[in-house]
Amino acid sequence: MRSVAALPGVLLAVLLALLLPAPLAHAHAVLVSSDPVDGASLPAAPSRVILTFDEPVRLISGAVQVISATGVRIDQGVRQQSGNTTVELALPPNLPRGSYTATWRLMSADGHEVSGSVTFGVQQAPDAPPEAHQVPASSAASDVARGLRYAGLALSVGVLAAARLVWGWALALRRTRILAGIGWVLLAAATTIDVATTGADTQLYVQAAMLVALAVTTRAGTALFLVIATALAVSVAASGHAAAGADPWLATAITAVHLLAMALWVGGLGVLTLVVLPARRTDELQRWSRVAFGCVAAVLLSGEYQAWRQVSPIESLWSTGYGMALCVKVFLVTLMAALAYLGRRRLTPERLRRTVPLEAALAVLVLLITTVLTGEPPARNTYGPEFTATAPLDQDRQARVHFDTTRHGAIPIDVTVPGATGLRGTLSSAEIASLPVRFTAGPDGRWHSTYATAPRPGLWTLQLTVQFGPNDAAVAGVPFRAW
Repeated sequence: MRSVAALPGVLLAVLLALLLPAPLAHAHAVLVSSDPVDGASLPAAPSRVILTFDEPVRLISGAVQVISATGVRIDQGVRQQSGNTTVELALPPNLPRGSYTATWRLMSADGHEVSGSVTFGVQQAPDAPPEAHQVPASSAASDVARGLRYAGLALSVGVLAAARLVWGWALALRRTRILAGIGWVLLAAATTIDVATTGADTQLYVQAAMLVALAVTTRAGTALFLVIATALAVSVAASGHAAAGADPWLATAITAVHLLAMALWVGGLGVLTLVVLPARRTDELQRWSRVAFGCVAAVLLSGEYQAWRQVSPIESLWSTGYGMALCVKVFLVTLMAALAYLGRRRLTPERLRRTVPLEAALAVLVLLITTVLTGEPPARNTYGPEFTATAPLDQDRQARVHFDTTRHGAIPIDVTVPGATGLRGTLSSAEIASLPVRFTAGPDGRWHSTYATAPRPGLWTLQLTVQFGPNDAAVAGVPFRAW
C-alpha cells in the first residue's frame, strides 16, 4: 500500500524532469566576467584581455579577436585556460589612445554558437564617436598649381618633343622657343606655389631639379631631353593619386606615360596650330598623324587603367565628384579623337585649319577638367550611398532604418520605431562577430546612434533588439554592404 501511495509523487517527478530543461547541460555559454570590463576607460593600455564564461567553450578559428576602431586586428594570439572556460587574448605593448573591442564567436557546450563583444577605451571613453572617414580637401592654391603644371608640361615638354620628333625645323623658330619658355615658367610657378603653400619636400626638390635640367638641356640631344622629360613626368605622377593604393610603382609609371602622351598630343597640336600651319609647311603631316595616333592610344589605355584603379563600384561614376569629372574628361577626349580621325582621313592644310583649332580648344578643356579630376578624392575612397530599409518586427510592427552613409568607418544610423521604450543594436560580419551600437532616444519613436562603426568593407548585418515593455521585445536584422 505504501508503494502505491508513493506512485503519484514518482510520476510527478518524472514529468517535471521531462518538461523542465537541465539548468546547465543545455544552456548557452554566458560571459560572467571580463578584464577589462565592458565600458572601461583605462589610463594605460592593458597587456591582455581575459574573457570568462560560465561553461567550457571551443574556439572558432579567426572568430575571437581584438580590433581597433578602424578595424585593424591588434591581438597577438588567443589561448584558453581554466578548463576552457577562460579565453585570453594577448595585446601588444603601448597601445595608442583609442577605442578597442574584444569580439568573439565561440562554440558553446551544447553545440550552438555564441557571440558578443566587450569595448574599452585607452585614455578616452570607449564610446567616444569614432572619427568619420574624411578625405583631405584640395585647396584653391593646389588646384591652380596642378593646372599650371599640366599646361606647363604640354607647352614645354610637349612642344619641344613634337618639334624634335616631327618638325625639326621648328626648333629654330622664335615662336617655338616662346611656347616652350612659357611652359617652363608655368612649371616653375606651379612648383613655387606648392612650396609656398605646403612646404618643400623630396618630390618638389626633384621637380625643381628636373626643371633646371630641362632648361639646361633644351638644346641638347633628343635622347637626353626625353630622359629629363620622363623623369619630370614621373615626379609629377608620384605626387598625385598614383602614389596611393595598391601597386604604387606600377601606377606611377602608367600615370607618367599618360602625362607624357597627353603632353605630346596637346603640345603637338600647339605647334601645328601656331607654328606649322601659319608657316604653310605641309611636310611631315603623315608622321605627325602616326605620332598623334600613338599618343591617343597611350592616353586611352593608361586612362582605362587609372579608371579601373580609382573607380569602384561602377555606380560611383555618376554619384561621386571624381566619377562625374572622369565622365566629362572621357567625353572631351572622345571628341578630340573624333576630330583627329576626321583630320587624318584627309591630311590637307585646308582640312587641318578647320579641325586642329577645335581639337586644340578641346585640349584646353581637357587640361581644365583634368585639374578638377585630380583635385577630387578617388571614387573608391568616397563612395558610400545612403541606405534605407524597413525591418519587420512582427505582424503589426516594423522599424525603419536609415544609414547616412554606407562608407566603412563611422556610420550614423537612425531608427524609427513607434512605441519603443528601448533599443539596442550590434553590427556583425563574416570576419567580426559583434560590435555594439548604442542609441539615444528622440521624439516620436526616433533613435539615433551615438556609437556605430563598420570598420571594414564587406557585407554586414545590423541586429536590433527593440523593447516595447517589460515583457515585450522584438528582434530584427538589417543586412547592408559597407563600401
